[in-house]
Amino acid sequence: MSDTIGYRKGDLIFVSKPFVHVLDNCKRNILCDYCLKRNSVLKRCSKCRFVFYCNEQCQKKSWYLHKYECQRLKKCFPELPSSSLRFLANLVVMLEKNKNEYEEIGGFQRTFDDLESHSEEIRNDVKRMQQFQGIFAALESFMGQKYNSSEILNIFGKIVINSFSILDSEMQAIGSGLFLGPSILDHSCDPNAAVTFDGRFLHVRAVGDIPSENIRDVFISYIDQMETKETKQQQLQEQYYFTCSCSRCFGDYWNKETLKYPLSNGNFHCKDIVEKSLLTLDILKKMKKDNANPREILKLSLPLLKEQETVMHPINVLLVKIQDIIFDAYIDLQDWEEALEIGLKTLDAYRYYYSDCHPCLGIQLFRIGKIQLYLEKIKDANKTLKKTEEILKITHGTNHPLYHDLSQLFVQCQTELHILSELNYKKKVI
Repeated sequence: MSDTIGYRKGDLIFVSKPFVHVLDNCKRNILCDYCLKRNSVLKRCSKCRFVFYCNEQCQKKSWYLHKYECQRLKKCFPELPSSSLRFLANLVVMLEKNKNEYEEIGGFQRTFDDLESHSEEIRNDVKRMQQFQGIFAALESFMGQKYNSSEILNIFGKIVINSFSILDSEMQAIGSGLFLGPSILDHSCDPNAAVTFDGRFLHVRAVGDIPSENIRDVFISYIDQMETKETKQQQLQEQYYFTCSCSRCFGDYWNKETLKYPLSNGNFHCKDIVEKSLLTLDILKKMKKDNANPREILKLSLPLLKEQETVMHPINVLLVKIQDIIFDAYIDLQDWEEALEIGLKTLDAYRYYYSDCHPCLGIQLFRIGKIQLYLEKIKDANKTLKKTEEILKITHGTNHPLYHDLSQLFVQCQTELHILSELNYKKKVI
């Protein structure tokens, strides 16, 4: 490593295990409650009948914390405590048993006490306080005891400010985790590092050369990068109580009219479509969350997309978000031709908002490459999977399960290319 480079593009900066984590309720009996990995034969805890494990090993590793909630869950059964309630309850127990646990990162030892809570901002936030009051009452009921509300508010604040959504290999949320070390990382809308997960473990990798090894020079994005500047600033203020001042927010990035405004800026019909898009997106997100029929999703989204395409730039945020929803719906219906056509349309926007080296772009290319291979578009699949490999090697590393899946797919693609080449050669000879 040279004197001027602390971390090179693709370097693994650190791996972190959660101080406390919880699987989302909607993933129960699909993923292991401890390691958060998929297993076709999960075993239910025989006592609470609520949590599921891969095997006895995962159950034993989880018992240090699960033993305190097992009886409470048993009393609740078959009622389901929310994931957020379990997260808070387990954290309260963890702090009683092991408050001094720390994680070292970049020369800093981080304990729970080092985390920001923004409790004063939360007290002045009506919406957040209503949320806290609801979960505080649920906590006392679930735990069967009274708590000091100020102490729990401090814990609650540290959860909402510092916790991560734990994502699967397709960047879909499967749970939540509080990680002590990564809490030191600051936000940028143009980050030089990316967060990925392997089960419950959080990985941070450099997606660009970072000039020093000082962990304070490592930046990640706290929120989805495919948003407008105004939406991002609003989300950061509402969730984390700060305003971003990174180069992307205050540089020329958002000055292009094609990104800030639809093509027919000032046109009433155009403004109407923008409002319609925002409302419909909220409806579609709820439909997806509720596992609505993909055909119903398409019935609502396809007519809107036709309207959007008449006035919006091809990489307009609202248009691309609708395309993404349509892409997923076609995949769910196994309508591969339509899925491929709409998926390819999203790539320019993915490259612009996420940059050429980002997990989301890599995964989008991976999905498109798989479809191309299935449709026997072998040469196209080969090109797409090569691009995918270049990105995942940096964002996930060659030891990540997703990279192994890609390698197997790439071998299949190369084999089919070889067969295709031999067939073409034989035709020429004949």
